[in-house]
Amino acid sequence: MGYNIRVHPDAVIYFLHQDLIMATKLTPMKVKRLPLEKNARTAIFLIVIVNLAMWLSAVYYNPEVSGTGLFLLPAIYTTIMAFFLLVLYFRYTFLENYPYLLSLPSFIYRLAIEKNVEVHGEIINKVFTVWCIAALYLSVIWAGVVYFVFSHNGKSSLAGLLVSFILIMIALTVITVFALYRSIYRSFVAR
Repeated sequence: MGYNIRVHPDAVIYFLHQDLIMATKLTPMKVKRLPLEKNARTAIFLIVIVNLAMWLSAVYYNPEVSGTGLFLLPAIYTTIMAFFLLVLYFRYTFLENYPYLLSLPSFIYRLAIEKNVEVHGEIINKVFTVWCIAALYLSVIWAGVVYFVFSHNGKSSLAGLLVSFILIMIALTVITVFALYRSIYRSFVAR
């Protein structure tokens, strides 16, 4: 015995629209805008250093030999990190005006309940510190890829080592991000 359930496409759009309305109504909250934590500032500094190292590698490994197309690797990374830093810079604006863009519903819900605006700023900074640390991990991965490509000129003798490096770094990134988010959430709930 089976059921034949049909959903009208307009119903799906209606419910998605209602969800969006609820998400935007949830967060008109006051947040004290605090400067980034020291860990986040350190991670940003290291991201800039890694970015410079990639560009220096691109210049050092003669573009005539490796091809100017390889300058695309540091250019892509620089573009991604510039976007990341813009989001980081406008983190409070995003949280206050577009909470549905941040996929952290439990934090949003708890922040809406919390009345202390200083706590709001602290928690938001902690969440974005995790972003900085994740971006640093991804910077190291990208720098490893760029170094490998430039130094080996496309020869794949160490391709297995590169793949292992990437997989290990991605696993470390995911584990670190989840562990840090869990720690932030537990400290927030314990207040």
